[in-house]
Amino acid sequence: MTLAWEVDEECIKVTRERFPYIQHRKCFLKEDYQAVTVASMIQERDLGHQCLIIVTAGTPCPDYSVVAAKSEGRNKPEGAN
Repeated sequence: MTLAWEVDEECIKVTRERFPYIQHRKCFLKEDYQAVTVASMIQERDLGHQCLIIVTAGTPCPDYSVVAAKSEGRNKPEGAN
């Protein structure tokens, strides 16, 4: 089972083309019930408690991040590429 949290539709499109098995969950910050939901999904698939769970993360692009108070998107150098 592979889960992904991504809000950029182009990123989701590319990921779906290359990794069709990934389940997209959209915005991490808006899914307030996510911990319970994800835990339930893992428990349903791993009845014998044998799975290795790996969590990885990457920092968002600073110009697009909702964490940045005044992100400018493509208007800043980091967003232009």
